[in-house]
This record gives sequence, C-alpha cells and structure tokens, in this order.
Amino acid sequence: MLKPKVGEPFCMDYLDLFSHLRDETIDLIIADPPYGAKGRAKWDQFMGTGWLQEAARVLKPTGSLYTFMGYSHAPETALALRKLLIERAWITWWKRNSALSQVNNWKSQAEFIFYFVKGKGFTWNRWDILEPFDTKGGAKDSPYEGKVPGNVWRIPGVNWCSKERTAHPTQKPLKVIERIILASSNKGDLILDPFGGSFTTAVAAENLGRRWISCDINPEYVELGKERLSQIRGVI
Repeated sequence: MLKPKVGEPFCMDYLDLFSHLRDETIDLIIADPPYGAKGRAKWDQFMGTGWLQEAARVLKPTGSLYTFMGYSHAPETALALRKLLIERAWITWWKRNSALSQVNNWKSQAEFIFYFVKGKGFTWNRWDILEPFDTKGGAKDSPYEGKVPGNVWRIPGVNWCSKERTAHPTQKPLKVIERIILASSNKGDLILDPFGGSFTTAVAAENLGRRWISCDINPEYVELGKERLSQIRGVI
C-alpha cells in the first residue's frame, strides 16, 4: 500500500491514513466526517466516534482539533471528545443561504463545529481573524481594528450558484476553513484532514502556506481535489 505524502490528495480509507501517522505529529486537525446531513448523499451516514481516538493520538501536545457535526449526533460526539481532549468552544455555523426545505419541520440552517485542544501552549492567532465591529461606536471606542469572531459564524454555505462550487454535495466554504487555519496554526505547520471530500482544507492550507495531509475513499473526489489544487498551483 502506498504511503500518504504531504501535499498530495490520496485515495485511502481514513483508518489506513491514521495507521501511517506517528504519535503527536500533527499541528491541526480539521475533520468533516460523514454525519448524516439529511438529503445530501447516500454515503453520508454517521460513522461513530471511534476515529477520534486516533485523531487524539496523532495530535501534538500543542495541537488543536476542529470537527464539523450535525445536530443529530452532536451530543455523543461532544461527550467522546471530552474524554480525549480539552474543550474550547462549540461553534454554531449559521449558513444563511443553505437551507433544505422542510415540509413538516423547521428548516435546517446550521451546523456545529467542535473546537478542542490537546493541552497547554496551543496556537491561537487572534490578530489574524479579526472581523469588523458591528457598530461604528464599537470601533471608535476600541484601540483595535476589529474583534475576534464569536461562537456563531454567519458565513454563507456553498450553494449551487457559488463560484467555488464543486461536484461534492457537502462542500465547506473556503472562508470557514481559512478562519480555522488562521486561528489555530502557523505557516509551515502540518494540517490533517482525514475526510478530504472536496479538499477545501487542502486548498485553504495551500493558499495560507501550511503543509497538509488528506485523503478520501472515493477516487472521484480525490481527482476533484487534484484538479482544484492544480488550478491554484498554476499547473493547468
């Protein structure tokens, strides 16, 4: 079996990927595992929380982990994480323009992002993620140029009209991934995404000067990732 390489999308199961990684070698993990986003894709079934043990194993003592999760399995995922890592935040990502129509229920417009760290000394670049103040008065009264985002992120999802849209049904927007990378890693750090999907993490990491390792079990999505990366690398 081929070993995964830094900076190259690999067609591989996530457990195989973890088996190639040594203990405490990853600075930041960004994961978007299948968790049953209703109506999205047949393969998108909740896979349990067993992979989190491997994620905690490969994370550096100063490393951070962010994982996306839907509301149905958020409680059990949070409980599993709390046994392994230190909780920092439970982020609600309000997607605004991404809402599946519901006949007999409230529309789903949000996903959760769990933010955990392994120990002390974790990276936190507050000055790299400042956003404008909500009011002119706030900006006038503060010596800073902006504020650190709260735990509700109002960022549009990737809909069918988005310029960055790919064929992947559960694609995450670059703005969300870039905010995570800027906040919790430094240039040259190694980022792991064990569920590559549309390989947005790889693209964002490449744009921001980080190293990365990522895979997906679907060869079509791996080719999609290679195409996206070729475009930003100027190969095609």
